[in-house]
Amino acid sequence: MQFSSGVKLGARLATLLLSLVISNCGQPNADLNLRSKAHVEKDSADSLRLSVAANGYPYCTNGSNTGGGYGWDTKVTDPRGSHSCLVATAQSPAPSPSPASSAKTGPNGYPYCTNGSNTGGGYGWDTSVTDPRGSHSCLVRSAPAPAPAPAPAPAPTPDQKPKTGPNGYPYCTNGSNTGGGYGWDTSVTDPRGSHSCLVPSTPAPSPSPSPSPVPGPTPGGLPGLSVGVPGNAALSIGNYGGTLQANKQNLYTVTQQAGATEQELALVISIAMQETTLMVANQRDAHKDRTPSANVSFLNLNYDMLTRLGYTGNDYGASLNAPDQLGTVVGLLLKGFRTWGIQSTLNYIRGGYTAFQDGSSYGAAGYRNAIVTIYNQIADDKSFETDGRRVEVNVPGV
Repeated sequence: MQFSSGVKLGARLATLLLSLVISNCGQPNADLNLRSKAHVEKDSADSLRLSVAANGYPYCTNGSNTGGGYGWDTKVTDPRGSHSCLVATAQSPAPSPSPASSAKTGPNGYPYCTNGSNTGGGYGWDTSVTDPRGSHSCLVRSAPAPAPAPAPAPAPTPDQKPKTGPNGYPYCTNGSNTGGGYGWDTSVTDPRGSHSCLVPSTPAPSPSPSPSPVPGPTPGGLPGLSVGVPGNAALSIGNYGGTLQANKQNLYTVTQQAGATEQELALVISIAMQETTLMVANQRDAHKDRTPSANVSFLNLNYDMLTRLGYTGNDYGASLNAPDQLGTVVGLLLKGFRTWGIQSTLNYIRGGYTAFQDGSSYGAAGYRNAIVTIYNQIADDKSFETDGRRVEVNVPGV
């Protein structure tokens, strides 16, 4: 009886042990499956995280790198609906401002266009906004914003003073100051091969070595002209037939060959119409000949002005009155527009260096008003540029 009870007790213990083993069967595999699932989910999350950066911009998938940590990839779409993308190997740039905060200006300080204009290069023209130069250039919102202009370098110490300004023009070494932040120094050479120089004590102006973008068109198709006057002078129209027409057409051709913009072309012809009747040299104002204030060509340009723009002759401009020198004269006039601006150049033509400096001497404002009045007539009817008619505005001589 004792042996039988022991057998029964041993059988019960074996059964209990087997049930415990069976109840835990498969538990290690379940833990492994959970860990594997966690790793998969993590890897998937990491993959998703790599496709879009913190600022919402997608990473480039095509290896593009256009600078500033960004590229261009037509396979992805950025938050603005365009195709800018982040370079995967570059540190993620700061998040782009939301549309609400970037609606007015881009990162380089230029305002965004509000009228849908796009004149090329990422820019447009919008008279309802003002750019950092006081003009109306604007950034096209859908175009990648141009890189911001670099901050000016810290002012050098006296022994490190640079020889050229940030626009490439040399600093004056002779103390010259002809106005507008520039001087004239024959010991230096500017980027155009002339001798204009920057006055070191003034902020460096930034004349464009080529025609700058022009304002939006007038109703007649020409860019607007803004020189501080309304362009509302009393006028009459005279018709001088074939002589004036032939001379106008010659001036038109010469000015085009000099590289003038449409605005500059109309402006040169406006000055010519104001200065003489038939656009011939023998009608120029000759009473100041052989003086620094001599008038040169039928455009009646001031000799002193022309020397500051690069003319080196010591004949008071007499040789420039020859018909075959008209291209040289026009080229110097265009250089004035692009170096000093239209308003200052018109002041110089009217009243010499004094009017150039103060903007008012010798009736400078009245002269500018006459030129703008003629220019506006050309803007309304471009046949004035080449026909035999003259827009006549009475401006007292000086």
